[in-house]
Amino acid sequence: MIDFKLDPTSRDMVFPSGPNGASLSFLDGAERVTQSVAIRLRTWLGEWFLDTEHGVPYVDDILGKGRRPELIEAILRAQILSVAGVRSIESFELTTDPHTRKMTVTFSATSDEGLVSATVGIG
Repeated sequence: MIDFKLDPTSRDMVFPSGPNGASLSFLDGAERVTQSVAIRLRTWLGEWFLDTEHGVPYVDDILGKGRRPELIEAILRAQILSVAGVRSIESFELTTDPHTRKMTVTFSATSDEGLVSATVGIG
């Protein structure tokens, strides 16, 4: 399976310049799985108009005061495991910064393509 390559900072598609001008850049293997997990974790439930059931329920279950950390972790772990090719999660760490109001998920997972790991900023 292949996917469009996205710039990790801007999250725009990558168009490298070649001898014939710009072209699309693609991913496969472990790099594709890692990017797919990052996309999944950054997609809010209802955000994609073609499938309003797709995404993380940030508004309903994660954002706000008094949310249980173990519930948030379970939701995010389930999202990672729902990505095609991910078999199991080997490590998972969720950090939150109340000053910037951002979360960071650091994970490693076993996939059909081998071990994948990343740190994904959310918010």
